[in-house]
Amino acid sequence: MPRPQALYARTDRARWWTVRLSIEVRSPAYVTLTGRPLRMGILVPEISDLPWQAVFRGALASQVRVWGGTGNFVLPLRADTKDSEVFWALVELLDPDWWGLYGGSHRELEDLSPPAYTSWRARVDPELAQWPADERARLLDEAHGEPLSEGSIPEDLHALLVSRGATLNHEGRMMLRGPLSSTGAPPYPSVDALELRSLPTDLLDVEFDGTPTLQLLLAAEYGLLSQDLREAIDDRGLRLVPQGPSSSASVMRWIREDDTIRKPCFPPRRVALGGWWIPDPAQVSLPAQRS
Repeated sequence: MPRPQALYARTDRARWWTVRLSIEVRSPAYVTLTGRPLRMGILVPEISDLPWQAVFRGALASQVRVWGGTGNFVLPLRADTKDSEVFWALVELLDPDWWGLYGGSHRELEDLSPPAYTSWRARVDPELAQWPADERARLLDEAHGEPLSEGSIPEDLHALLVSRGATLNHEGRMMLRGPLSSTGAPPYPSVDALELRSLPTDLLDVEFDGTPTLQLLLAAEYGLLSQDLREAIDDRGLRLVPQGPSSSASVMRWIREDDTIRKPCFPPRRVALGGWWIPDPAQVSLPAQRS
């Protein structure tokens, strides 16, 4: 039976469409096409009543369903971010094509911090009780979809991200979509990885109830499956295989030594010698982009 694959992998990232012309040979000219998904930088604000580790786990979870999400990166958004030379050094190194802002949703709050979710439900449920019974499920679903943070990228930082980077823009303005969350399919211009033709049958579901920092470490390595994504996976007939470290002391050993989870994820195909690879873009069916 094929081994389960992590939705979120660390290696073998695809590449953006580029054209390289050979200048040494004038005739004929050789053109090589390679491809990679959009590379995005995710700004992560502070969210009240949530530890920073939980907020960053949520930001990572928002990229699990994104084709190429393992090539995206998360950075903190604070009042002094625009003055941080470390931040700008990382921006220059990682060279994002696009920026997004993580906002989360109340539905994923149950995954990130059960106590915070319980507290939120204690405030919401009395309000729902005032509505007719046949309306409550719809209203709760709408409340679950509301973002945890409704902030935006500050104007001064926005201008610097455009002027100091190579991000896609129109007359100095980024066409931001968001706020980002792990609820629902990723917004344009990201590609929904679950719409790709080549998907593994078994997907890794990391189970571990440890400290927030260790949970964040595992999410950074293998992603975090939100409840919404689990339902979407089930709808597509894919199977989740639970695995995880046996204790806090074994987390690093489990990450380094367990060869059942050291494989790329989307879109993997079995080849000779039991290896896995990311197929050529021509062999991958991408969904039509929606504006």
